[in-house]
Amino acid sequence: MTLSLHTKPQGIWGTILLPITEHDQIDWGALAQELDVLTASGLAGIYANGTAGEFHNQTEAEYEQLVSLVAQKARAAGMPFQIGISNTNPRIALDRLRRLQSIDPSAAQFTLPDWWAPSAPELENFVTGLQAAAGDIPLILYNPPQAKLRLSLAQIAQLRLLAPNLLGAKLPGGDADWYAERRRLLPDFSVFVPIRMWLAWGLAVHCTTGNSVQRRQILRRNWSAASSNSWRNMFCRWSAVTGCRIRRWTK
Repeated sequence: MTLSLHTKPQGIWGTILLPITEHDQIDWGALAQELDVLTASGLAGIYANGTAGEFHNQTEAEYEQLVSLVAQKARAAGMPFQIGISNTNPRIALDRLRRLQSIDPSAAQFTLPDWWAPSAPELENFVTGLQAAAGDIPLILYNPPQAKLRLSLAQIAQLRLLAPNLLGAKLPGGDADWYAERRRLLPDFSVFVPIRMWLAWGLAVHCTTGNSVQRRQILRRNWSAASSNSWRNMFCRWSAVTGCRIRRWTK
């Protein structure tokens, strides 16, 4: 299930949204149901602990339980899965990557240290540390618009020299010139870009905007309002699979 270090990820991958109970705890039953829907939806793979998975709000105990559940469900369905190791503390991110060795995900997604924008030597130290800890696990850079350090395509190409495991990046994308430059500088590299598909009643707009508390309240309210499993399945399918967050690896 792990991607070959010589094979870049392709296809459409679905994110895992984090369902929250009325008491602001992770709804593990709802999460298991969401995973069942995602793994049965014909996606190329799934990924956990992106922004919509609220990696920034999880305790380490919650992180461990979530990763275990995702791995269990993905393996049962024979579906590739990526795990986000991102944390505002780079030491925790590195430790999470080491602990993934026993999970053996298809890839590990990481953000750059973000308390302040890392200098060039700090960036090099961080990436080489990830490379050393990754073993056979491919690495995916997550460099969102709100990152304190936004990398250029040339900088990403330089990172690949330090980290051969780096097979792709999750980026906002760009115009035609940007994609042409990407193909020139990173010809054997995958870029993960969003596909915006909105729900009729605006759920997707709320899920992709606002702060974390607002997103939790919206997801909790709509999940609690569900009166049947079929409605919940629909909510999972449209908001988690083809609505708020769906990403495609571009060539």
